[in-house]
Amino acid sequence: MAKNNHKIVVAGGNMGGVQISHYLLRKTIPSLHTLDPNTDYHLTLISPNTHFFFKIASPRALINATLIPTDKIFKPLAAAFQQYGARFNHVQGKAVDMDVDTQEVLTSSSTGSYIRIKYDSLVIATGASTTSPLWSMNTTHEHTIAALRTLHSELPQAKTIVIAGGGPVGIETAGEVASAYPDAKVTLIGGKGGLLLPREKARLGMKAEDMLESLGVDVKLGLKLADANASSTTRPIPLSNGTSLSPSVFINATGPRTYNTSWLPPQWLNDDGQVLVSDAYFRVRSTSPSTNNVYVIGDAAAGYRRTAIELDAMVPTASSSIAIDIIAQRGLKVMKARSSSLSSSSSFTKDLVKSVIPSKKINVGEQIEFKPVKDTIVVSIGPKGGVGMMNGWALPNLMVKKGKAERFLLELVEPLVDGSKFD
Repeated sequence: MAKNNHKIVVAGGNMGGVQISHYLLRKTIPSLHTLDPNTDYHLTLISPNTHFFFKIASPRALINATLIPTDKIFKPLAAAFQQYGARFNHVQGKAVDMDVDTQEVLTSSSTGSYIRIKYDSLVIATGASTTSPLWSMNTTHEHTIAALRTLHSELPQAKTIVIAGGGPVGIETAGEVASAYPDAKVTLIGGKGGLLLPREKARLGMKAEDMLESLGVDVKLGLKLADANASSTTRPIPLSNGTSLSPSVFINATGPRTYNTSWLPPQWLNDDGQVLVSDAYFRVRSTSPSTNNVYVIGDAAAGYRRTAIELDAMVPTASSSIAIDIIAQRGLKVMKARSSSLSSSSSFTKDLVKSVIPSKKINVGEQIEFKPVKDTIVVSIGPKGGVGMMNGWALPNLMVKKGKAERFLLELVEPLVDGSKFD
């Protein structure tokens, strides 16, 4: 009997795309194949980058070349996925269009060639682009490495350093720079509503402000860039109050400027360009039956907080949705949903608090529910500590230091890149 073939395509090759590809290849696909041996599954990963970038550690990696060498946070995708043999293929290119009716993604390469890739299940994990390549691979990893090396040469001589962004990345960058270069004048601008970390409880932002000021950082709250796209070479830097700054070094650590979703049908997107979801299981919202096999995770998904902690829980939930929909197509029984909140499923969280809660065994066809974690964040402020909350409870400085500030979670890189975190 001739075998059926099911093609899974994952668009996006960094935090979200790499993790869900490993999860599908290690857990979902083997289980589906056991259930239905007459179907072969193949996964294609589409991304313009050849390397994974652990962007979480970028605030420390930008300080100098020795604190966090680039080979610790950039890992080749080819080596990460060679273990899967013929079941996996990486297409180096950028998704530029798609045809919902024929179920094809059009990709373009750096050489200008185009290829159409057929899918039976599609995962959108293309994320977002930032003004600075320090925080996202807008093109290739070489571009980000070049930006890091520029700072490595500029920071030691800098007299004045301005960092824009009152969120976690801006705060962590200011803390790292002030700790490493105490003789420089470091200024942080940002903070909507007069608070750092404006999406969190006020006391957390106030504590972060106090810690930064203790390191000598001049925190200017409520001030923002007049041009959010100001680059590292912009001089003078115009501000929202009509003044401007001309520092030795400028680091734009504000949030995403563009979501990488222009290749998708506009009716799938909200006004910001994020993908709308139809349910809590990351299926894309659409009235067309032809989109019942399209899913979204990570920064591109509308209505979520764009954190690594949430992404950790998105991966198994979206993967279970894919399995359920494939099983339903074949008329097989689907088991009822069971909750799998971050407290028991997130390796990121378990590593942080040294949890001993074992992972639950999930059966193929069982819907894993996603429950957004409330009031959970960890922000390092230099290598000696920082601020954080878990489920609304303040984390002591020692826990922030041991959980993140000392090593910036580098211990998570290899298990994430090679997929062993899902074993």
